[in-house]
Amino acid sequence: MGKTKRSDGDYFRQLVFYKILGDISHRFPFKIVNCELDFVEPMPSGKYKKEVFKITKDDTDKLKKQIREVWQGIFHLKFDCVGDDSKCKKCEYYDICRRK
Repeated sequence: MGKTKRSDGDYFRQLVFYKILGDISHRFPFKIVNCELDFVEPMPSGKYKKEVFKITKDDTDKLKKQIREVWQGIFHLKFDCVGDDSKCKKCEYYDICRRK
């Protein structure tokens, strides 16, 4: 969930995304309540770790909002720039970039 030193929240975000997909799919007959991560590398103790997450409506709403914002940026060709104009002409997106 991004609350530990080594976590950036990507795994949790992926689980939330799977819940959204399951909720909107007409072919997926199950209701997703919990999601689980089973880690395949043992901890220093030799035991394997398993984490179970309850995905809330707030979690899915936040990710849906983020997906919409990213989609709008892509649709309007708003991409983060490297900030170094000397690299622009070498960029593969130079022809469509709005900075020129």
